[in-house]
Formats: sequence, C-alpha cells, structure tokens
Amino acid sequence: MSDTLTIKAYHDQKSKAKRRGIEFKITFEDWKKWWINTGKAENRGRNKGCYQMCRFNDEGAYELENIYCATITENMQHKQLGKPLAEQIKAKVSETMTGRKLSESHVANITGKNNGHAKRTVTPLGVFDTATEAAKAHNVSSATITLRVQDSTKKDYYYSTDIKETQQCLNIA
Repeated sequence: MSDTLTIKAYHDQKSKAKRRGIEFKITFEDWKKWWINTGKAENRGRNKGCYQMCRFNDEGAYELENIYCATITENMQHKQLGKPLAEQIKAKVSETMTGRKLSESHVANITGKNNGHAKRTVTPLGVFDTATEAAKAHNVSSATITLRVQDSTKKDYYYSTDIKETQQCLNIA
C-alpha cells in the first residue's frame, strides 16, 4: 500500500481538484485512512477498472462526508443519473431553433466550400469547390454528380484533393 498511498499521490489529487476549481478539504492522514478503509487502495487510478475517490452528484468539495469509492465507469454512470439523455437534449435544441433564421455568417460557415465535408469536384465543365456547384453548372442535382463520381465508367467525373492536378485540369500549371 505504501506504493499507492504516497504523499505525492495525495498532492497530485489535491492539485488536480484545485485546477478543476474544486475544494479539497481532506488531510493526508484522513485521505490515506479513507483509501485503506475502502479496501481498494491497491486498485486506485485512472484506467478502466480502477477505483477513484468520487463526489456525490459530482458536486461540492472533496470532504469525508461527500465522497465515495467507485470505478471510473460507475462514476461516469452516476454523473449521468437524472440528466437528460443526448437525444432529449438534441430534440430540445431542435425545438428551440425551429423557425429561427440563421445568420448569413453561420450559413456561410456550414455551406459550400467552407463545409468541412465539401469536396473539390472535377467534371467535363471544369473544377468546382463543391459537388453542389458542379451540379448547378451541369443543371442536375448534387446526387447526380455524386453518382457520376462514383460511377467507374465516368472517368471525367471525380473528386480532387491534389492542387497540382486541379491546376492541370484548368490548364494553369
């Protein structure tokens, strides 16, 4: 037990709590005694299956009246008790946003070439920043452009990530 219940381990936990803005009101002697009494001192740590000193409802200070011993998994499950599920949160945000108009800057950041999923698209008509732009030039849907890119018989439709290749297509290399 001397390996896991050192003054260094105590100070590490205390300083981590301080960095997180959580008071730590347990002395080294009480901290060591508490870990010994849990019977889990040899298995304390931050890896899966290890035990941690946890706070009830993940609130308040680290003090003897407000702590319990649990695995990391158990601690995470306890933190979620009584909290809305992710789908409930998404539904609430969606409900709140329904009917709201997005700002021009927000629309610009989530559409077109600013979208992280946008792909430079090469077609017989040229090089386009997005499949949507290519679709407009061809007067077809974005889905049609995507299907043409995926069709191995259509060699003149493809996505390009290579700037030099794109320049060659535009004859500016």
